[in-house]
Amino acid sequence: LPNRTFFQQALDIALEQAAEKRQYLAIFFIDIDRFKVVNDTLGHPVGDQLIKDLSDRLRQQLPSQTLLARWGGDEFTLLLSNIPHPENTQTLAEELQSILQSPFVLQGQEFHITSSIGIALYPQDGGEALTLLKHADIALYRAKDSGRNCYRFYSPHLDRPTSELLRLETHLHYALPRQELFLCYQPLVDVHRGQICGVEALIRWNHPEFGLIPPDQFISLAEETSLINRIGAWVMTTACAQNKAWQAQGLPPMQISVNLSARQIYKQPVAALVHQALTTTGLDPQWLELEITESSLMQDFVMAEHCLKELRQLGVRVAMDDFGTGYSSLSYFRKFSFDTIKIDQSFVRDVEQDPVNLAIVHSLVDLVQKTDRHLVIEGVETASQMRLLQDTGCNIMQGYLFCEPLRTEVITEKLWEWHRLGRFPLPALNDRAGVFRNA
Repeated sequence: LPNRTFFQQALDIALEQAAEKRQYLAIFFIDIDRFKVVNDTLGHPVGDQLIKDLSDRLRQQLPSQTLLARWGGDEFTLLLSNIPHPENTQTLAEELQSILQSPFVLQGQEFHITSSIGIALYPQDGGEALTLLKHADIALYRAKDSGRNCYRFYSPHLDRPTSELLRLETHLHYALPRQELFLCYQPLVDVHRGQICGVEALIRWNHPEFGLIPPDQFISLAEETSLINRIGAWVMTTACAQNKAWQAQGLPPMQISVNLSARQIYKQPVAALVHQALTTTGLDPQWLELEITESSLMQDFVMAEHCLKELRQLGVRVAMDDFGTGYSSLSYFRKFSFDTIKIDQSFVRDVEQDPVNLAIVHSLVDLVQKTDRHLVIEGVETASQMRLLQDTGCNIMQGYLFCEPLRTEVITEKLWEWHRLGRFPLPALNDRAGVFRNA
């Protein structure tokens, strides 16, 4: 197939002709869905053969007025010129997907391939080649975000979130060296004894221009760009150092919980990272607990099991976070030796109105307690929720009802205040966490 250079030259010529004749022109970006799986499972030679077979099929079955080119990797570009009406592009997009419906045979096995397609039109989406290519690429990524195996046309509203995401990614690279990241700590409360039994370290980003950026806006971005490795190492060391500092100041020892992302588990030597943090800070391993979400275990069962085994050998505790939200909760519960189970807050929200939710929590609490594991319920926001959950037999809770995540200096003052009182001041029955919702 023609390469990228040839395609760009042909596009320049086609744009000149389209301007003279006042005709439409369309650029397609075509990406093979899940192509990495073929390379990883069958090897790169088979992946190369798939690209060749797909190229042959497209070249043979596409209309003669189209120009198909190999853009790079598993991505193709297609130029459709002399278009009398924009609707013709939609017809071609559907035809492209139809061409790929028949399976490909690789090493005697059938493989069904789908594609994501992004489309930009001249003149409404741009008058220059680079602009049209950029807009077609943005539409392609929107097709991927929409679940793949579909096509999307460029529209101006797609450009804004993509540009903002790229801008945020650039700023995230400098967030750590510029000391814009910081940790907050939220206590875990034993409501039966009225005592603090630990804190969870939660990362925050205070950008000088954008202000406080919620974690759900930058954690996934950090994972996609591998920045999570550096950021995760910083969080681990900072949290361990803070816990050691509290002990040195005279506060009673307690556990500190740190979240591990899926990318850290599968792309980083986590045990070495944890060992380094403990060695550097001098924190005893028994006072560190690592939280792993149930969904992260699903990506590679064998590797996750090996990672957890290494962590347990270090002497740290391991918690399953968001328990009950995955597809195989009970199988993971049985297979992995977690010290703590954290029931997801989605089960807590409606326990006051929904007897089914409350019954599920009852069952989960009973299950965890019979296996001699610690149990924490997250997301408690009202005193009536606390009472209902306490009746199930769970005493360790976390949520905005008790305390919002607090900066280091504030939580330190609170820990000393609660220590001097000899107890944690439990909320009254009519208390709610509304005051903390926007914190």
